[in-house]
Amino acid sequence: MSASTVGQARTSRSAIWLVPALCGFAVGFDGYDLIVYGTVIPALLAYEPWGLTPERVGLIGSYAVIGMLFGALLAGTVTDIIGRRRALLICVTWFSIFTAACGLAPTPEMFGLFRFLAGIGLGGLIPVATALTLEYAPGHRRNITYTAMMAAYNVGGLLAAGLAILLIPSFGWPIMFLVALVPLVVVVPLGLKYLPESISFLVAQGRRGEAEELSRRFGVPLQEVASTVQREEETAAHGASSTG
Repeated sequence: MSASTVGQARTSRSAIWLVPALCGFAVGFDGYDLIVYGTVIPALLAYEPWGLTPERVGLIGSYAVIGMLFGALLAGTVTDIIGRRRALLICVTWFSIFTAACGLAPTPEMFGLFRFLAGIGLGGLIPVATALTLEYAPGHRRNITYTAMMAAYNVGGLLAAGLAILLIPSFGWPIMFLVALVPLVVVVPLGLKYLPESISFLVAQGRRGEAEELSRRFGVPLQEVASTVQREEETAAHGASSTG
């Protein structure tokens, strides 16, 4: 076996952990950001400057879920335009900034607005991370790789609960939202350096040379990806002709 072949084999094996690990870390903080609100509810109710009632706290809690709906609906269109890699990094940046902003909100109205905006990034991240993970996961380990990546979501929720016990008594509820800056300073730089673009996106954009390079590096069968893209294009064309 030549040195180049050995190098390609090592790079291909890295796809087993590289893409799912980065996506999983991001998804973990997606889970953190969604659960964190529940951990601060008692502190918010006791926060005298805002004078929140249980009904108002419940209403504010729904804003992030509404934002997630918008984010999930927009994710497909956005990724078709800018690619999955860029979309994932934008989602992480988006929800990190607006979740952290919740900890600095001067009024409950601004707090609710920031929760809604953070929800857009939270809702967009899951479908993008799922698509990237499934695309780069080896065929015989696709299900377990996806399961492991999504398990990070629950880990993030547990992290929120654990940190609330440790941090809120000493630092107050805002610190819980400032923790959301961690993926901004960890996932985004690592993603910019190591996260590959979706091969199917490159094929659909006619950037076949880049797609072939990633196919070799990560051991993803290009023909399988190209067939999937072709089926998607045919389905879209059929749908357009049916509605025309």
